[in-house]
Amino acid sequence: MGPGVKIHKFTTHRSGTAIFSVVYTNYGGPLQVEVLDSNFNVIPNHYHPNGLSVQANETYYLKVTLTGTSHPNGASYVYMGHYAG
Repeated sequence: MGPGVKIHKFTTHRSGTAIFSVVYTNYGGPLQVEVLDSNFNVIPNHYHPNGLSVQANETYYLKVTLTGTSHPNGASYVYMGHYAG
């Protein structure tokens, strides 16, 4: 992975509907966000408003890639995973 790629690990603690979010805190260029399974395969359509159905003790990765010219201070963002409902 190149210098513009960050991987963030999530482990589910219960079954339910998980929602992953990324929010810019400065404009550091466009970001591409993907949710990966435990084998680093891309999970398509992970930004569906209803979230992603998960089971307890599963591992997911949030892959954030800077896809354009960077802000002088780098791209800043906040990421989170939470359960719906």
